[in-house]
Amino acid sequence: MNMLMKNDGRLGRNWLKGTLGDRLHAVLCGAGHNLRMILRKLRLLFALVFIGLRAARQRFGLGNFAV
Repeated sequence: MNMLMKNDGRLGRNWLKGTLGDRLHAVLCGAGHNLRMILRKLRLLFALVFIGLRAARQRFGLGNFAV
Protein backbone atom coordinates (compact mmCIF):
# COMPACT_ATOMS: atom_id res chain seq x y z
CA MET A 1 0.00 0.00 0.00
CA ASN A 2 1.19 3.46 -0.88
CA MET A 3 2.45 5.48 2.13
CA LEU A 4 0.54 8.56 0.96
CA MET A 5 -2.69 6.56 0.97
CA LYS A 6 -1.92 5.25 4.45
CA ASN A 7 -1.32 8.74 5.81
CA ASP A 8 -4.38 10.20 4.11
CA GLY A 9 -6.64 7.43 5.40
CA ARG A 10 -4.96 7.43 8.82
CA LEU A 11 -4.25 3.72 8.53
CA GLY A 12 -1.08 3.87 10.58
CA ARG A 13 0.31 0.77 12.26
CA ASN A 14 -1.81 -2.36 12.46
CA TRP A 15 -1.67 -3.73 16.02
CA LEU A 16 -4.12 -6.55 15.29
CA LYS A 17 -2.69 -10.01 14.67
CA GLY A 18 -2.93 -12.08 11.51
CA THR A 19 -5.06 -11.95 8.38
CA LEU A 20 -8.26 -11.37 10.35
CA GLY A 21 -6.56 -8.49 12.16
CA ASP A 22 -5.57 -6.95 8.82
CA ARG A 23 -9.15 -7.16 7.59
CA LEU A 24 -10.60 -5.75 10.80
CA HIS A 25 -8.09 -2.92 10.74
CA ALA A 26 -9.12 -1.94 7.20
CA VAL A 27 -12.83 -2.03 8.10
CA LEU A 28 -12.31 0.02 11.26
CA CYS A 29 -10.23 2.60 9.35
CA GLY A 30 -13.03 2.87 6.79
CA ALA A 31 -15.61 3.33 9.55
CA GLY A 32 -13.46 6.04 11.14
CA HIS A 33 -13.15 7.81 7.79
CA ASN A 34 -16.92 7.74 7.32
CA LEU A 35 -17.48 9.13 10.82
CA ARG A 36 -15.04 11.97 10.15
CA MET A 37 -16.95 12.83 6.96
CA ILE A 38 -20.29 12.80 8.81
CA LEU A 39 -18.93 15.01 11.60
CA ARG A 40 -17.49 17.46 9.06
CA LYS A 41 -20.90 17.79 7.38
CA LEU A 42 -22.67 18.20 10.73
CA ARG A 43 -20.28 21.03 11.66
CA LEU A 44 -21.13 22.72 8.36
CA LEU A 45 -24.86 22.26 8.96
CA PHE A 46 -24.67 23.72 12.46
CA ALA A 47 -22.63 26.66 11.19
CA LEU A 48 -25.25 27.37 8.51
CA VAL A 49 -28.09 27.14 11.05
CA PHE A 50 -26.23 29.48 13.39
CA ILE A 51 -25.67 31.98 10.56
CA GLY A 52 -29.35 31.75 9.63
CA LEU A 53 -30.49 32.37 13.20
CA ARG A 54 -28.12 35.30 13.50
CA ALA A 55 -29.41 36.82 10.26
CA ALA A 56 -33.03 36.36 11.37
CA ARG A 57 -32.29 38.05 14.69
CA GLN A 58 -30.75 41.04 12.91
CA ARG A 59 -33.49 41.21 10.27
CA PHE A 60 -36.44 41.03 12.66
CA GLY A 61 -34.81 42.88 15.55
CA LEU A 62 -35.33 40.15 18.13
CA GLY A 63 -33.08 41.75 20.71
CA ASN A 64 -29.80 40.76 22.27
CA PHE A 65 -30.42 37.24 23.53
CA ALA A 66 -27.82 34.53 23.16
CA VAL A 67 -28.20 32.34 20.09
